[in-house]
Amino acid sequence: MASFTEYETFDAVALAALVRAGEISPRELLDAAIARAEARNPRFNFLACRLYDQAAAVIETGLPDGPLCGVPFLIKDLYTFVAGAPLGNGSRLFAGYVTDFDEELIRRYRRAGLVLFG
Repeated sequence: MASFTEYETFDAVALAALVRAGEISPRELLDAAIARAEARNPRFNFLACRLYDQAAAVIETGLPDGPLCGVPFLIKDLYTFVAGAPLGNGSRLFAGYVTDFDEELIRRYRRAGLVLFG
């Protein structure tokens, strides 16, 4: 698995190129992204929802051959509808709300091959 330092030297396009070349697997990228997020979350408190198991399942079932295939990606919890994920919008009013569909932006992210993990 790539270390944090190695992982941070590549942008999404370069990470996808590593996946296409077989130099790293989407699962290894996901594990590196999860480790990086967990290491930084105590300081910045940015993980409202962890979708680690869903992300691993998406990888296991196969990713589309999009330009960003296998690249881990975080979604902002603010009016972004992701099927099965809680959507709090930073408000107690929406506490516990879970959407049952992906909005168009999320569908496009998925078609591009991004792996949503939080």
